[in-house]
Formats: sequence, C-alpha cells, structure tokens
Amino acid sequence: MERKRKKLLIPKTDIVFQALFGTKGNERILEGFLTEILDSKVENISLDANQVLVREIPEDKLGILDLIANIGDKTTVNIEVQLINPYNMPERILYYWAKSYRMETIREEKY
Repeated sequence: MERKRKKLLIPKTDIVFQALFGTKGNERILEGFLTEILDSKVENISLDANQVLVREIPEDKLGILDLIANIGDKTTVNIEVQLINPYNMPERILYYWAKSYRMETIREEKY
C-alpha cells in the first residue's frame, strides 16, 4: 500500500500567512516569529482586525496590510510578505508607515 503525499501549504502566500500568523488565537505563533525576526523579546501581542489603510482622497492608493499587530504598550507593527516585485518595497513600506502613523495621530497629541 503506497502512501499518498500530502501537499503542504506555502506560508509565504498571503492567505496562508494571514491564517497562520494573523488569526486571533495564534498570537503565540506570531510572537515567536517576531521575536526571531526582531531579535528581541516580543510580548503582549494583539492583532488589529482592520488591515485596510483608508483612502482620504480618491487619488490615494489603497493600502491593505497583511497584518497589523500591537506589541508591548505602544508599538504598532505592520507586517508584509512581498514575493512579487520586491523592487518597490522601500516606497511601499514608507507609504504604509506614513498612512498608519497618520491614522494613529490624534489631534491633541504631540509629534
């Protein structure tokens, strides 16, 4: 009797990455992943269900992040997997950071 080989899902694809690391209840998996990547202990992770960076004017680009996690007390981490067209990553990272920062800034807060 020959065993059938099971096909494994590739964690680099958006949907598998989001299911593995971005599902509520899997925070410990994300915690371990970020601890390894950041080379620093990561604790108190909560996942943000809203990954869409809202357009403020019609000409804005729509940004949809793979994951948004809040770690520690006040640190927000945007997590992206980019396999296709890695050449625009610096611009994309800056754009996503700026949009995220803008969305989190409260009128009365100091810069």
